[in-house]
Parts: sequence; C-alpha cells; structure tokens
Amino acid sequence: MRRTVNPILLLVACITGFAGGGIDPRIGLAEETVWSKTKLSKLFHGEGGTLADFDGDGHTDVAAGYMAFFGPDFKTSAAIHPAKPYNINGYSEYFFDFNFDIDGDGDQDIVMVGFPGAAAHWYRNPGGAKSREGNWERFTIMDIVDNESPSFADLTGDGRPELLCCSGGHYGYAEIPTDPTQKWSFHLVSDPGPYQRFTHGMGIGDVNDDGHKDMIAKDGWWQNPGNATMDLWAFHPYDFSGPGGAQMYAVDLDDDGKTEIVTSLAAHGYGLAIYKKAEPSSGDAWVRQDIMTDKIETSPTGLAISQLHAIDIADMDGNNKPDIVTGKRFWAHNGNDAGENDPPMLVWFKPIVVSGGLRFSPNVIDSDSGVGTQILVRDANGDGRMDILSVSKRGVHLLTQTAPLNKSPVAHPRDRDGAVAESSLPIGDSFGGFRPAWSDKEPMNLDFESGDTIDWTASGGAFFNQPIQGDTLAARNKDSKSMHLGEYWVGSSEVGTDIAMGDMVSHPFKLTHPWLSFLIGGGSGTECGLEIIDLASGKVLSTFHGKQNDSMERIAVDGRSWVGRPIQIRLYDRSRDGWGHINFDDLRLHDSEPKPR
Repeated sequence: MRRTVNPILLLVACITGFAGGGIDPRIGLAEETVWSKTKLSKLFHGEGGTLADFDGDGHTDVAAGYMAFFGPDFKTSAAIHPAKPYNINGYSEYFFDFNFDIDGDGDQDIVMVGFPGAAAHWYRNPGGAKSREGNWERFTIMDIVDNESPSFADLTGDGRPELLCCSGGHYGYAEIPTDPTQKWSFHLVSDPGPYQRFTHGMGIGDVNDDGHKDMIAKDGWWQNPGNATMDLWAFHPYDFSGPGGAQMYAVDLDDDGKTEIVTSLAAHGYGLAIYKKAEPSSGDAWVRQDIMTDKIETSPTGLAISQLHAIDIADMDGNNKPDIVTGKRFWAHNGNDAGENDPPMLVWFKPIVVSGGLRFSPNVIDSDSGVGTQILVRDANGDGRMDILSVSKRGVHLLTQTAPLNKSPVAHPRDRDGAVAESSLPIGDSFGGFRPAWSDKEPMNLDFESGDTIDWTASGGAFFNQPIQGDTLAARNKDSKSMHLGEYWVGSSEVGTDIAMGDMVSHPFKLTHPWLSFLIGGGSGTECGLEIIDLASGKVLSTFHGKQNDSMERIAVDGRSWVGRPIQIRLYDRSRDGWGHINFDDLRLHDSEPKPR
C-alpha cells in the first residue's frame, strides 16, 4: 500500500534530480488516501481496459486489451480474442475497451477499438462460466475508426452509448442498431476536415450549458441541436490544444453552473489545462488556466508530467465534486517522446475554489504504472471509493482506494531517510563471499532471486519488467548461454531490445569487505555498463563494460580503498545501437581476491 504524494516534497525531489529514478516511497501525504496496487499482468496486452462483472458471479472483472481477468482474485484469465502479448517496441491492436450490454441479453459485452484507422468490434459475452473460456463471438461495428481518443458514451440522450470517433475525414458517432450484429451506421456531425487516424483530442460534454452534450475536438466544438437529425452540427472554432491531447471533457469543476473544458495540450509532449468561459458566458470565448506546464519550476502544481495520453473525470475523494485523473503514457513511441525516461506517474488533481478562481491540488497515486491511451476510474470493489484500472505497456494494474490506516506501518530499513544497508551475510554456496544486508536475516536483493527489483530503482525502457527469468539467450539461440546464477538476472535488451535506454540504481550499502565480484555481459561501448558510485560525493569510483558477449563473466574488483564507505551500483544503457546493452547478476563481497570461475 502507499498513500498519495505530497506535491511540495515531490517538487523538491524533482529539483534535486531524484525524480529521474522514481518517486521516493517515503514521501508524505497530500490527502489521507491509501492505495493498494495489484499487478494482474506484467505483459503488454493493450493500451486500454474496462471493469464489469462479465461472468455474473457478483465480483468485478477486468478487461485489458484482448484479455479478461476474473475477480475477485484475478488469477483466472482468458483471451476474449485470440492474440499474444505485444513487444513494447511496437504497438498493440487494442487501444480501448468499453463495456455495455449490446445485445440486451443481460450480460456485459465488450467494445474494442483497435489501432487508429483500424476497425472497431464488439464481443458477445456468452455469459456465466462460458465467459471464462474466452474466444467470444466478434462482430464488426465500423471498418475504420479514426482519432486516438474515441469514446463510448451517450451523446444523443437516449440512454444508450454511441461510439464517438472520426471516420472518412468527419467527426461523428455510430449508434447501436436494432440488430447490433450488423455494422453500425456512422452519423456525421462535422464537415470534412483534416481529421485522420492519428488526430489527437476528442471528447463530450455540455459545452454551452444548454442541457445537451456536445462533441469536442482540439480545434473547437460541435453544438448538439438537441433533436434526432442527420444535419451537420454547428461548429464553434477554438484552438484548445495545438497538436491535440487525449480525452476532452466539458465539466463544471467549480460548481458555478458553467462547464469548463479539460484537456491535455500534447499527448506526446507536456501540458494540462482547463478553459473557463470568458464573460459574458458563451461557448466561443475562453480563458486558459494551466494545471501543469513543461517545467516543474513554473508549473502551478509543481508537477511536469509528459505524455498525458489518457484522462478520466471522477469524484476521487467522495465530496460529490469532479476531479481529474491522468498520468504518463509509457514508451508511447518506443523511446522518442519528451520525458520518455521519467517515472510513469498516475495522478489526480482536486479542484479547489479559492478567492479569484480555481487552484488544483495534485495527488500522486503511483509512480510505476501511468496510463495507456485509456484510463478508467470506477468503484471496482463496491466500497464506495473510486478505483483505477491502468492498462499499458507496463502491464495491467488495478489500484484500489482503502480507508486510511489508524497508524503508519513500521517502515522497512530501506524506506527510512538516508537508509544504507550496513551489514552483510555469508553466502552459503561453493564460491562463497558475502551479500550486503539490511539485517542479520535479510540480504539485499543483489542477485534478484526475490524475482523483483526491490532494492533497485529503474528508469526508462531498458530496465522495464526486470528481472529476467531463465536463460532467454539459450531459448533464442542454442549456442548461447546467459551464465546467470539461480533463476533471475538483469538484461537491458531482453524486454525493450537495444532500442530501449535507461538506468537502474541499487540502494546504498556499506562496503564491509575489501573485494567485490559480479557477473557482467553485453556491449563493450562506453554508453552501456556498470558504475560503482560513492554515495557521499556522487563520484564514479570505477566503471565496467561487457566484452561484446551476452554470456556473463565474473569480474573481481579491488575495493580496499573504499572499505567502510557507502556505495551504490548503477547499471546504465544509453545506446540504441547493436551491443548497446548490459547483462548483470549476483553481486557479492569477499575478504580476499576472488578467483572467478
């Protein structure tokens, strides 16, 4: 569990350079909210998902891309449509999932919108236990769905959702027909324009406060005439966001009876803003108010998070007022976006009415999930609190709110301010040596046999979804072996290939013995390697590289001049070229010079 993050301390951490390595779990509270995160899958199944009781057992289930995970424990899963996990250096065919009883049989079906410009389909839920068998029957809604932020919402006011999107150069919507197994008709709202598959920014809301939901785009909005008509809707041009962001909303944030426009400013850049109506109130003149900019020093909330490619609006704290939920999309363009290696944060902003207008209180929920192209906020467990489903290249995460703890749990030594592992434990294998340790019973995770990266902080795509389990080198090439020890090791190209870059830094530990050794492999270039860092000064004490060989070899390091000093290990991969990666495993300490075998 973790609590929301104090934005002032976060700002200090960012200024001092800490944010590049992740959000410090010791940072305090901005709101008395406790979050529990469940990782349903670490694999890339898609960029969006939804929550519903698909099997009718009374528990909420998760749809994530082409996969379904069944509650309450989510250990049972099934492929709704036959597919396999995607490589994070590419794109999925599943960008959005929505749920609704399309055919009226009482079971929640799933609408899936794929890669921009591709078709949209709905999947018929077979109901009950059969839903857990997967491979649901599929029907085509439209052959071409454009725009990177389509939605499935009731635009017409008939109580049934429509698919809102672009197609054929128009904005419009597709209604569920009498026979939903047939293709749905697309109703034009706009004149033809420069609206294509990768157009960003789209939404819904009552922009002019007349009781009818309008259609919103990055360059203006179309006014709902309020009756069933095939005529085009009146367009009100306004440049809300140049390149376009994500989902857009018209929502009353300050309870004055007038809606504001909420939008990110660039889905692959920076900026989050609202637009308030200029006086006299209309839908044609607006005043922009920034929530986040591209620099923490100038951002009104002290946060500068890039790639806000998904936004949802929900009452996060139970005060019956809307809040803004968004976050960073991870590895959207495979390492070619602004702020790509910053932590994939998930945040919510609470609007607060103050003298002279609105301000926004930022609350960081998590720093290792972010958003895909869709973020969903609903009550997943029926406790009345809003929860969040995040589906992206970082996997499938369900973050649930719980009641505040009566008292703070006892912090692990690694979580305390200035924590350094100061002891060591003997290693009981034939090679021997010692492992830096937190106590007389708990060694540091420097061999990764915990199956995770606790005691390390990773950033960027190179060290995503580490550690690696098993000899993946031998699985690819029978003539290669990783030469790792145990079950787990780190390989910076094993998930993201050589395109991915990043850093992975260990928690500090005192050098209690005069010699070190570790396994290292990979490229010999200066842009990837291992550094031993002096904690006090930040100085690099020594650097090591691979030998253009993925099979790891043990290196012995003379640390006699560093004994008693706290040090850290930094693995770095800053190359996109072939052999631009590092493999690493099993750091241990020794009383005398080890003789690597």
